Amino acid sequence: MHLARAASQAGLKVALVDADLQHPSLIDQLQIDAPNSWHQCITDGLPMDEAAVSSVEENIAIFPLTEPQPMSMLQSQGARMARFVERLAKDYDLVILDSCLLTRESTSLVGYQTPASLHAAIVVIDAELSANDRLEDACCALKSMGIHSVGVVENFRP
Repeated sequence: MHLARAASQAGLKVALVDADLQHPSLIDQLQIDAPNSWHQCITDGLPMDEAAVSSVEENIAIFPLTEPQPMSMLQSQGARMARFVERLAKDYDLVILDSCLLTRESTSLVGYQTPASLHAAIVVIDAELSANDRLEDACCALKSMGIHSVGVVENFRP
């Protein structure tokens, strides 16, 4: 959310997608009421604007995931997810996918089809809670997918 707010303050129109299929958390973290999920846009044909929770003041649209989904959905609905993210990229200056923990073995991401479908990745870590090998694993996973523009941001508590 901090990245989305910083981008918004810089004048960008931002879409923030809860892309952690097994542990969606944005609606709980932000304490928002979200009757619809971006998942319904893919499976039920729900219009994207009905899944968005928009903050006009901050110029951010949040696309929540309202309940956990099986990881197998990446295989069965992967192409549809990629098209959904591509549509968002046409309407927003920046699309942030708040995703799951990546490891060298687990390299599946919502919205990823080919290296051209995701332009860059930022790995967010908490230095007090994250081991260096996890950071290295996440960066290696992204690079093995063909995403070579990878940055690291430390999320810390004051």
